[in-house]
Amino acid sequence: MTKLIIDQKKCIRCGTCAAVYPDYFESDNGRFKAKEVDVDKQMVEDIVGICPLGAISVVKD
Repeated sequence: MTKLIIDQKKCIRCGTCAAVYPDYFESDNGRFKAKEVDVDKQMVEDIVGICPLGAISVVKD
């Protein structure tokens, strides 16, 4: 299973991740976090690359 995580120290809360990929990200009291869903492996590079500060990374189980 492939999951996403957001490094909260890097995140500037611009919301681009949730706006472009609402199936994978959500806002929680102004902080963005990855939803607990398996990521489409063909989309991983695009999803990770959407963050202007590189706060999104991938974890494989």
